[in-house]
Amino acid sequence: MNRVGCNQKGFTLLELLVALTIFAIGLLGVAGMQVTGLRQNATSHGRTTAAALATGILEEIRTWPLADARLSGDSTANAWSFSGQPTLEVAGGGIFQATYDVDTNYNGVTNIKRIQVTVTGSGLPVTLVTFRR
Repeated sequence: MNRVGCNQKGFTLLELLVALTIFAIGLLGVAGMQVTGLRQNATSHGRTTAAALATGILEEIRTWPLADARLSGDSTANAWSFSGQPTLEVAGGGIFQATYDVDTNYNGVTNIKRIQVTVTGSGLPVTLVTFRR
């Protein structure tokens, strides 16, 4: 006589529930990594935008003649104007403010100007420095 169920093959309900639980835990871990990745991507986009703005401002300042009154600073920060506006809103990048600082006779050396540009907004501030002679 053949016993019913002896030759049946497949998973039991308990094995299926254990497998689904392990799979769900794995998916939650992947979802968490995805959220962290998206957040870090947005942060790095803001920092890259700030660095690009600081580079552009610094390059524009370097085009000013050495006798320009804006380069005769006394180590006090000057607010940078974005086309007459104190801040610049970049689509998807945030709102940025910039200042520049000119130190004449840097470290007691005459005819050396240290120019520092700082852009703040969307995370850590970005600071770039150059020297003019």
